[in-house]
Amino acid sequence: MNDKEVFVGRQKELGLLESLYDSDKFEMLILHGRRRVDKTYLLSHFAKLHKDNTVYFTGDKCSEKISVQTFCEELNKVINSGDFLNSFTAWNDVYSFPKNTEIIERLVLIIDEFTYLYNSTPAYDSGLQNAIDKILKSKNIFLILCGSEDSLVAYSILDGIPLYLSLFDDKISIKVKKM
Repeated sequence: MNDKEVFVGRQKELGLLESLYDSDKFEMLILHGRRRVDKTYLLSHFAKLHKDNTVYFTGDKCSEKISVQTFCEELNKVINSGDFLNSFTAWNDVYSFPKNTEIIERLVLIIDEFTYLYNSTPAYDSGLQNAIDKILKSKNIFLILCGSEDSLVAYSILDGIPLYLSLFDDKISIKVKKM
């Protein structure tokens, strides 16, 4: 299957990604939907178009330390900071890194399977929210979170506010049932 076959009818989505990329301010997109509708393929295609300044990271269910190390390896491929990022062991280290870093060229951070990180690291969402509010929103960053589970839908509905998220019962679906 080639790109033209897959992107039939996907120009609107790609156009949205490009318009957010072209923005001169912090942008964030939450992409969610059911499994197997090619969200990952769309983001991979977009990342290839901007490969020199895009970090594409896929979350998994491993420990925070391993996730952070893997993310930092991908980040270092783009920003070439040497061994500095190798010392990071927690997401808070990653979140605080841009604070004293000048980001001139647009930096795209794609976190696919975001819900794995959200579910495996208890403070991931509140740390990310604090980073957005205090650091990232003043940087030339385009952040994309992608997933297909209810927790990402809840995260986007509640704007990532930790108090509201803590009130959700994760055993109950947030989907509306038809009567």
